[in-house]
Amino acid sequence: MVFTKISKETSKELDKEELEKKGNRRAVLKMFELLDSYISALKTSSDSLKDMMFEDSPNSYLVNKEFMQLGLIFKKTGNKIGEIGRYSGFTGKNEISSIIGEELKFSMEGDKLHIVFPTLLPKRYNSSSKAIYTNADIRQMYEPAFTKFFSGEKHVIYLKKAVIIYTHFFSTEKEFMDHDNFETKIITDLITANMFLDDSPKNCAIFMDYKMGEHSHTEVDVIPYDRFGEYIEKKE
Repeated sequence: MVFTKISKETSKELDKEELEKKGNRRAVLKMFELLDSYISALKTSSDSLKDMMFEDSPNSYLVNKEFMQLGLIFKKTGNKIGEIGRYSGFTGKNEISSIIGEELKFSMEGDKLHIVFPTLLPKRYNSSSKAIYTNADIRQMYEPAFTKFFSGEKHVIYLKKAVIIYTHFFSTEKEFMDHDNFETKIITDLITANMFLDDSPKNCAIFMDYKMGEHSHTEVDVIPYDRFGEYIEKKE
């Protein structure tokens, strides 16, 4: 009987893939634990709000405060659902894209653009090196929000070089991913199409960083290249 030999490189790659699968499972299970806690909190807040509203003399301050609390929990629940779908690849893409599109936040101050995404950007590939989302999927998720903002808001067109800064926030170290695992191409395309002469290296630089945060999500800053040093100093 002849056994097939596996090279050390192949063996290491298989071990790495297996560890990645286990890590992904743990991360997704943790996300579901948080989702369960949000759903439980939704029920508690909803019941509390109902009781307050049907009291003989409702306290308007407490009712309004509970309304805000319920809305916050609902938002976190939606964000976590989108995050689980994006991270695992088992998604109802249209449903998740509608949540993402509504929650995208843009702000423009002078020549600086800031974008807050409700979740981390899509993962490029799963553990089998298969794309989770196509470019068309990602464009469908985000393009409507970009179009809405840039068609209704005055914004700068960079005539000189500018830098797009991606900052990935992680709620736990278990959710860490390498920078090259994030799918940023379509986001870069959407930004450069609206603000740059073109996306060549002469006009556009890309920078990626990470931070720990309350919930996992991505933020993007776009600034003139000559202010990048100042930006880094402030972050440190």
